[in-house]
Amino acid sequence: MSETLPPDSNLEQLRKQAKDLLKSHNAGKPEVCGTLRLLRRFRQASDEKILSSDLALNEAQFALAMSYGFKSWPELKRHVESTRAGESVVETVRDSGGTLLKGYEEIDWGRSRQSIDNSFIRCLTHVLNAAGEEISYAELMGLSGAAFRVQVLQPELCPSAACAEVGIDCSEPALESVGYPVETIWMQVRSNSGSMVAADAETVERARKSVVDSIERGRPAIYQVEEHSLIVGYRDGGLRFVLREYGNAGNPGYTDKEQLPWSVSVVGDKKRSPDRRTELVESLRRGLRIANTAKVDNVACGFAAYEAWIRTIERGYGHLSDEQAFGWKLGNAYCYESLFNSREAASDYLRSISEELDEEASGCLLKAADMFGRLQKGLHAEWSCAPYPWWISEAKPWTEEQKARERQLLGEALELERMAFAEIEKALAILE
Repeated sequence: MSETLPPDSNLEQLRKQAKDLLKSHNAGKPEVCGTLRLLRRFRQASDEKILSSDLALNEAQFALAMSYGFKSWPELKRHVESTRAGESVVETVRDSGGTLLKGYEEIDWGRSRQSIDNSFIRCLTHVLNAAGEEISYAELMGLSGAAFRVQVLQPELCPSAACAEVGIDCSEPALESVGYPVETIWMQVRSNSGSMVAADAETVERARKSVVDSIERGRPAIYQVEEHSLIVGYRDGGLRFVLREYGNAGNPGYTDKEQLPWSVSVVGDKKRSPDRRTELVESLRRGLRIANTAKVDNVACGFAAYEAWIRTIERGYGHLSDEQAFGWKLGNAYCYESLFNSREAASDYLRSISEELDEEASGCLLKAADMFGRLQKGLHAEWSCAPYPWWISEAKPWTEEQKARERQLLGEALELERMAFAEIEKALAILE
């Protein structure tokens, strides 16, 4: 089936159409099956099979593009960009003291997928979108390798293991894969005592100016204090930043911050246009390398991370102080949630790129996507086995049975990982 693309179409309208297509699929509406049957995996599928299958937003975008006669979503995007160059989709509000970018008030940090997102990758997705790059969270997770990563700090668990820059750094590959430079300026530095203190006045002023310049160009910046938040504006000439805060997942709106962040990151203009196929194949190689990397510094990674994690849960936290035990339990819960978030992204990413790469390899990628999807659903279904510290009380303790079940779930996840990466390895043998 093929429709005519209206001449006044813009990316925002097309993104909405793709989201509507996804919603209709999830609602079980059979009228979408004709469009979705344009996807390789649904070519011969019945309506029932299509409507009972998982569908990623990236796939809905591909199906929509093909319904308009384009080979892929990127091809449709390039066509629309070429016909509507120079148009801005960012609403900018200025007053005498500062500038605010509208439209980011309801970023949910992944709660629509029932798990919290990798904060750096999610913020970077929004910055790149504002720069005109049509990319999704799942795609950037896949390109960067973050979708394929699992890490735990050793000898004790810590939530920082899930951060994009810790262990196997996924922040640099995220930018390299789309051809953008980033400037990260540390507004606080670590003192001799180990605490964070303000950097010198010149550095702090340079950071403020970089953020102001980015906002004035209609492009958010990234604010880091442990996690990353989106800087969507400034007041008082840059003395206060306006954030869509990572920690404010449940409530819409912005927050003013006078507190100095640890760092700010500002994305520059695109320096190169990477070859799409090359980057997709490299992302698969990167994922395979990540799975087979056992350790970086004091971080257990890949397949070895599962084994280290299981041993750490078995050993427990009885030897730690109350404060240390709180951090241990927080690390366990956060790494568990981050794992099923990343594997959902991996499943979505592999399904979408299977439409772009050689058809012979697509079968392997779809099998890997299915295994990652099973892993995500299995962990999410029994999330209570890895409770956050504030979920635990005398009335509702974290039982030995739950801990044993978490170890079992991680063992089952490891087996699915091995099978999924074996399929990725087969796909790479075909593609290379």
